[in-house]
Order: sequence, then structure tokens, then C-alpha cells
Amino acid sequence: MFRSPNTYFFKNNDPYAYGVNQLKKQFKWTISALLSTEYYAGSDYGKIYSERRADGKSKIYVDQKDLEDRLQLQFMDLNEDVTKFLVGATGVGKTTLIRNFFKVFGRDVVEENGNLIIYVSLYSMVSAKENIPEKSLISAIDSSVREAITYISGLKYIDRLKQYDDQFYSDFFDFIEINNNHLIHLYPESPEYTEKLKLGNPKKTILNYIMSTAALDYDLSLLKYYIHIGNDKQFQNLIFIIDDIEGLNLEHTNIIVETMLHVKKCLQAKRTNLDDLKMSDAPFLKDRERTYNVKTLIAARNYSFRNIRWERKRTAYREINRSDVILKDTVPPLSEIINARVNCLENNPHILEKYVKKQVFIDESKKLIYILKNLYGKYDDMLLALTHNNIFLSMKLLMRIITNKQFVGKDEIDIKGAFDIDPSIYSSVSNKKDVAPFSNDDVFFALSYGEGNMYVDGDDYYLTNIMHYKKHYEIDTRILGIYIIQNLISSNMYFDKNGYDFELSIEGTEISNRILELFNFPSKDEVESFKKGLTLMLKHLYEGGILLQSIIEPKYDDAKDYKREYCPDMKIYLSRRGVKLYEMLGLNSLLMQVYRDDIDTDLENNDVGTVNLNPVNRILYIIQYVRGLFEIEAGYLRLVNDKEKYYTSMGSQFATVILMRGIKESIDTYYVVSSEREQIVKAYNDLAKDMEEFICDYNEADTYKFENVENVI
Repeated sequence: MFRSPNTYFFKNNDPYAYGVNQLKKQFKWTISALLSTEYYAGSDYGKIYSERRADGKSKIYVDQKDLEDRLQLQFMDLNEDVTKFLVGATGVGKTTLIRNFFKVFGRDVVEENGNLIIYVSLYSMVSAKENIPEKSLISAIDSSVREAITYISGLKYIDRLKQYDDQFYSDFFDFIEINNNHLIHLYPESPEYTEKLKLGNPKKTILNYIMSTAALDYDLSLLKYYIHIGNDKQFQNLIFIIDDIEGLNLEHTNIIVETMLHVKKCLQAKRTNLDDLKMSDAPFLKDRERTYNVKTLIAARNYSFRNIRWERKRTAYREINRSDVILKDTVPPLSEIINARVNCLENNPHILEKYVKKQVFIDESKKLIYILKNLYGKYDDMLLALTHNNIFLSMKLLMRIITNKQFVGKDEIDIKGAFDIDPSIYSSVSNKKDVAPFSNDDVFFALSYGEGNMYVDGDDYYLTNIMHYKKHYEIDTRILGIYIIQNLISSNMYFDKNGYDFELSIEGTEISNRILELFNFPSKDEVESFKKGLTLMLKHLYEGGILLQSIIEPKYDDAKDYKREYCPDMKIYLSRRGVKLYEMLGLNSLLMQVYRDDIDTDLENNDVGTVNLNPVNRILYIIQYVRGLFEIEAGYLRLVNDKEKYYTSMGSQFATVILMRGIKESIDTYYVVSSEREQIVKAYNDLAKDMEEFICDYNEADTYKFENVENVI
């Protein structure tokens, strides 16, 4: 009977949840401090995490030289007016990079190295509601402009306003008339309004009208006025930073972008040539021309940036060039991020102020830190890759592992109602009798199952099943997920440390067609079935975050929907998560063992969960399952039109060869002293022999040689 162990199991727990046991209770305060996202003054950890190093950066900041150099070269060093987009996935640390690179840790205007920096965080300035009026968004930016004016003037806001007299209005009117003459002509020529000009200071009357009808343009002119004549400072760059546009509904992001482009245009406009002016008309202008560059940096998540590109192309018929994008595509090692926080907390007395039992907190923190340091660096890349470089979620996954009682903390016991953590058992080498240090399989199962005992695949789940999609039993999808991934890797359309998703993306239908054309199926029905299987797997892999849509070449306007929805003709590429899961299949059989809970078979024990299955039966089950997969793959390979083209399109490793490599590594690691090793090795080598014979025949007389299977000795 075809079924999977989780056929009647429904997963409803948070995959990023910590353990529900005494381990979690012991460490709850320290975990809360380490995972805090509060950086602002007034928050619990704001005064701690906002403390500075000697170079002015936060004490918990881990330097990111490559990204900082990229910002310096592609933004700061440009001697021109520019608008750039800092783009990256959710949680990769865009805001952290911005705050530390530009030294903007609050809402105040900052002057740094001859640059005037105006930081606008829309997350806290505008409520995230769908019915936000456009004027509220513009007002949020306008208030930051007014704050910059106040900073340059050197006066408090009220004092600045009180200082305005007839001479100021006269000079400012002349300045606008020279710089932005169109604003003057906003004033109506009707008898009612022209009559008002006779009642008082006409220049002030016109300026007040401009301020009431075009407030942002008025304030931008005022900012230019103060920079030109209101102070003795000359700025190299006038920088606007727009952050947290995700605090808005997606449909409003384009309003922000268009407004900031307008801001740049207003501030960059050069005044009329002074040679053409009579100094008697504007003696205060002297000989000062604009010396500063106007620069705007807009931070956006991938899906928001896709929406911005789509909206500008559709409504404004303007493109955003690839050179306008600075990618936040890397993050520091996870262990360094946590270590920086640990050191900050260890050496800061303020952290203890909120705790009644301070010594308990200190003792618990030391134990947790001891355990963390034994894990530092060992799983950094895996955790970051599985969460698409989301730093916060990766730290939560690490804490999920540490607080797991079933696997990692399996030797911790309750003694007379108390629960005392023994950090020594978390060392890579345990000196205690009958206590084995936790190993990779303990860590991996803790990550996969948490406190549960069953794996269930789901949308955007960090362990998306890349081998099989079981929800349509009439369509066979076995192996096809690996085929899709192999084709993308062979085409270099995948996330790595040297690239992203600019040029290297492809339509889903093209992936399907390229794989389909490798085979010569005997009937139209088989062609249609294979094609449907590829389509189902493409959809499943996209919804699970294995495939991601290109940020540069968006296909659809999905601005009002956060949910991933696959469209066959959208441009996609292989994510870092997809690359990592594919690599993990060949490292050992642990990932395939977890997937086993989700895969329908007619094998014995197909209703018993992986963690409840005897380890020997577990590996034997996997070997038997791969035998069935090899029969399917061999059937496909016999239908290949051109072996050389297949080699080029799919690489040198058959899908089942990769799986066998992982199984071999597991046998050599976990079954070295097993009494059933002989039985396990025989089952493996028997399958390896059959596969070897097929591959040798397949390679005969061909230039391109596919890799063979290694025996277990």
C-alpha cells in the first residue's frame, strides 16, 4: 500500500520554535537578550546594543568589508547625483549595514566627513495601513527635510520659525524666483488672490500659499536656501537614506520612490548663471554655486524592489538600471554575530538591571555561552543557507537546536525536581561515562523535528523536500526535483557568493522544455506525464523557496500579495537554500532520512516515522528506496537522445549516484561498529554493483564519462 509515515499527521507547530522543556526555561532570559531586535534608545536593549566602538560603529556590529567597500565605491565615491537601491532578502541585515556604515543610529540628522545624512525610516513614521493617503507618505519625508533645515540653521525649531521677518521672506522669495520660478507661478491670478497681495507683504503672501499647497517643494527650496546662504558649511554630499519601506503596504512603495526622485531633482537643480543676474536683485547670493552631490539610497527587500521596477516600467515607462542596484547578498558568519552579542552582554552591567535574580541570570548565561562556543562555526553556513541568509531566523534555528531535549540535550536529566545543566556534555569530547557527545545527526534531527517526531513539508519551509512532491499521486515526480536543480547548476543559474540573479535567470517553462528535450519518449502520453511532473516540481520548489523570482526581471505585478505564487513564465533561479539542500544529499543520508517521512512508498515500515524506526532498518529502508529510484532513472536514461548533451545539461552525476554517495558516508560514519554492518554493507554493495554495471555500459565508447558508484569496504 502506498503511503508515507506522515499520511495522517498534521504539523501545526512553528518550525522556528524552541524546545518546550526545562532547557528552554533555563536559558530563556539569555536567549531573549541575544535574539532581541530592539536597537533603539528607550527599548530594553537599546542602550546596550547602541553603544559604540572607537570607530563609531555599534559594539554588536560585525564588519562587512566587502559590502562596505561596495557602498563606498558604488555610492559614496561617485562625484554625481545618484539614486541607488540597496536590495536584499528579508533579514540579511540591510538596516544594520546602513546604520553602521553611515553612523545613523537614531532619527537625528547626521553630519559625517563633510556629508549631511538624512535618515528616513518609514517603519515608525507612517502606520502600515492599506488606506494611507499619499500626502501622509510625503509628509513623512517632508518632516525629515524640515529637520535637516533646523540642523543647518543651528537653531531650535521654534527659534528658527520665530526668526523669520520681512527681510527673510524677501530674500527667500528672490531665491525661489531664481531657482524654482515655477513655484512662484502656483499663486492664482484671480481677483480674490491678487487683492490679497495689496494687504500686506506680497512676497510673504505668495510664499505662504506655496507652503500650503506644495509643502515639500517649499521645504526643499528652503533647505537649498539654507545650504547656500544660511551657514558657512559646504557639504560634499547631501544624502537621503530611505529605510524600512516594508513598513508600508507594497502598493505605496512606488509613491516613495517617485517622491525621492522628485526630491533629488529639486535639490540638484542649478541656479541661473550668476553672470546673467544683477547682484542688486539678489545680493545675498554672492558667487556660490552648488558644491554638493544629491544622493539617495533606498533599502528594499527583493519582492518590494520587483514591485518598484514593475511599477516604474508600467506607469512611468522608465527603467531602473542594473548599475542602480547594490546587493546585500552576503552576511557575516553566524558565530561572529552571536559572539559579538555575547561579548557585549558579558561586559555590560546594564543588562542585569532588569533581573531580580541577577546571579541566576549570570550562571545561566555562562552555561549557554559555553554550549554556543562549542557549536560556533560548525553549522553557520548550513543555517544561513537554509533561511536565505536571514540572520535572525538562523539564530532562532541555532537556539532551537540548543534547547532540544530529545536529541542534543538527551543526557540532561531531572534530579529531585531540579534541572541542572551540565555544559560538559555539550563538548565535542565528553569525559563522562555513558555520555556520548552530541554528533551531526543529533544536531540535524534536532533542527528537523524540534520536539516532535515527524517531518511534514510545507510552503517556504527551510527543509523543503527537493526529491519528491507527493500531493498528486497520478503524476510521478520522483527524481525530477533533482533534475531541475542539476540543470540550473549546470547553467550557472544559482545563488553563490560571486553572483545573484541579474543575468542568470530563466523562465520556468524553459527549464521544463530543456529537460524534456533530452529524452525521446515513445508516446505523447508519456511526454505529457513527464511534463506535468516537471511543472508540479517547479511549482513546489518555488513555493518552498528553492527557486526564487529574479529581482531584476519581474514578470508579474504581485505587489498586494506576500505569498509566493508560481507562474511558469516568470524568471527564476536556484536559491542558496536549494544549493545547500542539494549538497546535503551527497554529504550523508540524514536529509533523505528526514524526507522519508514525507514520501509515499509501498515498502515495509512505510507507516513508521523515521525517528521511531530502528537505525538499522532506517538505512536499509533508504537503500531499498534508492533502488526503486534507480530503476526509474535508468528508464529515463535509456531514452536520452544525446548523451553528450545530457552530460552538458545535467552534469556528470546521476541523481541516484548522489544519493548513494550520501548513504555511503552515513554507513562509514554511523555504522562502523554496528553488529548489523555486514547486512547493511551487503544491501548497499548489491545495489552499487547493479548501478555500476549500468553506468559502465552507458559510458562505453562515449567521450563524456559519468561518475560511478563507490563500494563500501
